[in-house]
Parts: sequence; structure tokens; C-alpha cells
Amino acid sequence: MNEQQIRQYIQRILVEGEEEPKPKKKVGKKIKVGEIGLSVGGGGFTKVVADAGALAKSNPKQLMTNLEIKGGGKGLDGVVKIWKQAMKQDTMNKAYGGGVSTISSGGRKGLKISTDQIGPRNGAKFLHHTLMGAKSAGLFSSDTPLQIQVVGDGVIVHTGENKGDWQ
Repeated sequence: MNEQQIRQYIQRILVEGEEEPKPKKKVGKKIKVGEIGLSVGGGGFTKVVADAGALAKSNPKQLMTNLEIKGGGKGLDGVVKIWKQAMKQDTMNKAYGGGVSTISSGGRKGLKISTDQIGPRNGAKFLHHTLMGAKSAGLFSSDTPLQIQVVGDGVIVHTGENKGDWQ
């Protein structure tokens, strides 16, 4: 054996002795009780969605007035109450298509909200602004972590501690 063959032989022995690392399951950022997490992926949002976000921060009561939201609630039930009020507006109804249904996965309950003209990413972000505005205006609260997550062509609102963990 020459020196090159010996080196290759030793390298194979060393590689065989190494165990392949097991892939770790990616766990998203922890969401605290009362927070509303958002999982939409990368990219920008439309001007309308950005404007709603600015209004949710600077004047949440005006956003609630614009969306004709007069009352809210707590947790997923509160999301439904707020959603139903906002969907009475023609613009919101066209943007989202009006559909909301209860779904479950792995023992957890969630809401699936259809997105029509607005699209899933912008729809999720606008819904996030709406709920954050309702929270700031004193119309919404939650005693569990809530998440808004794009799944397929719709938006899922669910409870969960790890960001983006709807299966």
C-alpha cells in the first residue's frame, strides 16, 4: 500500500465510526399567553395591508370604526365575533370571500378563513392587524397564545405555543 491508499483507508474508517446526526425537528418561536403570532413566510405586503397596520398601531379605535367592529370577545370565539362584524362590509366580503369554518388537527381546534381576492399572505397579515387593533381598542383578549398561519390557500387561526406549528 502506498501512502495515498493508507490515508483513504483511514478516512473510511473514521467516517464509518461517525454517526449521522439526526435531523432536529424545527420548533418555531414560543408565543406567550395573550400574544398573537403570525406565520406567513417572506415577502412584502400590499399598501392597503400596510396602511391597516399603521392604523392598528396609531389609532386602533378608528380601524375598528372603519371595519364596523363594535364588540369582540376572548380567544377563538372573539376572533369569530370580530370576523363576522368585519365581513358585513362589502369590501371585506369580496377580499376574503366570507368563509370561516371550525377545523381540528392533533386535538387542537382552529378556524379556517378563506381568502379570495386578498390572497393568503395579505389576508393573514390584515387579519393580524385587525386583531391587534381590536386588542389595543379593548375589544379582544386571549388567555391562550393565538396564531395566524398561512396554510395552503387559506388562513388558519389556532391556539399553540410554537410559531407555525399547525399540522
